[in-house]
Order: sequence, then structure tokens, then C-alpha cells
Amino acid sequence: MARLPEGLTAKQLGLKEGDKFRLVEDYDGYKIGTVVELYHDDDSSCPQFRVISGDKTGNLLGMYLKRCEPLRKPDEGHYYTIGEKVTIVSAFCSSLKPGETATITRNGPSPHFKNDVTGKTCFGHSKSIYLIDDAPISTEEHINNIGDTMADATTLLKEAALTTTDRVLRKHGLEDTTGAYTGAGQTLLIADLWSERREAIANKLTAAERKVAEDLEADKKAIAVDTAE
Repeated sequence: MARLPEGLTAKQLGLKEGDKFRLVEDYDGYKIGTVVELYHDDDSSCPQFRVISGDKTGNLLGMYLKRCEPLRKPDEGHYYTIGEKVTIVSAFCSSLKPGETATITRNGPSPHFKNDVTGKTCFGHSKSIYLIDDAPISTEEHINNIGDTMADATTLLKEAALTTTDRVLRKHGLEDTTGAYTGAGQTLLIADLWSERREAIANKLTAAERKVAEDLEADKKAIAVDTAE
């Protein structure tokens, strides 16, 4: 972690009010990773911070700068690279909460992120994301991230090849990945067919009943003629 040096003021370090930081050690009930912002610079090495993550959001905290590492706001259009570390400073998505860190698993201005603790992912550029400077990544982790990226790319390509009909039916659980209808699809199919054909079926039955009635009436007339003769 890029812990700030001891004994220097915020101004000496080129920091200003509103800058974001992460705690690099547990302190006064706040855990490592808690995100704070410089709230009041009193020109000392122990300025006042405001907590912006966790259940104590909004609390003010007097603390030495050495307990923090700086977070850097990405430039507009920043091109994220695999292995880059970020932290979340405000609500972003259900997979990443303020104060949690994530690793970039897909390059680009709208990358994919993987939560470093839960492994859950989300994607897209957000003003809630800040970069963690000087956060090295191991070769093994880099290889794993590339594998995740390839898997994501394969999934995206497969989805892109689907027709609109495929996507809609599979989204609603009416068709499986082989194109065969599911149980729910079969039920809906039968219901739709019945809705479309019920009137025609009723008409056929009505016509058949009418034909039977007409034949019966004709037989009665024939019998009556024979009897009269």
C-alpha cells in the first residue's frame, strides 16, 4: 500500500480538501479500506477527514495522514487495464459497496470489475470508482484475470450471434441454449395454440352436430313417407 509519509502536511504533499483516501490500518473503530475524504486542512499532519463509506458515513475523524493511502480520480475517458486496482467511494452496483476494492478484468473505458473479496463482477465506467496508486498485481492473478476476460468475451460473442427471438425466449426461460422449448415454453405454446384454434374447433364440432341433426331429420322424413305409402 502507498502509505503517505509521516510528518508532512497535506499542502506539502500536494493534497487538497475533497481528495479521497483509504485507511491502510485499523484506526479508532474504522477498518482497513474505509474510504475518507480530506474535510478540513488545518496545515498539520493530522487534519480532519470525513468518512464516506461503511455504516459510519458522515462522521468526522481527526487522523494522521500516515494512516492513509491516496486515491486518484480517473481522468475523463480513462482507459482501464487488466490488473488495475480500484476502490469504490459511493454506491455503484450491488456487487461493489463503498470501501470495497476491485480488480479490472477487462480493458477499456468501460471495463469489468471483480470484487477482490467476494469475486462478484460488474461493469461500466462510474464516477464512484477511484484508482489505487502503486498496487502491484501478481503474475498468477494477471493470468487468472486474462482467463476471466476470455470467458467474458466468449459469452459476449455467443450472445451477439443470437437472434432477437433467441435472446427474448431464453431470457424468459421458454427456450434452452440448444433451441429446444422448456416446460414453460411447452405450456405457453399449448395455451397459444388453443387460443388460436379453439374457435375453429368449435365451428367444426358445430358443423358436425348440424350434419348429424340434418341426417336424422332426413331419416325421419324418409320413414314417414314409407309409412304413408
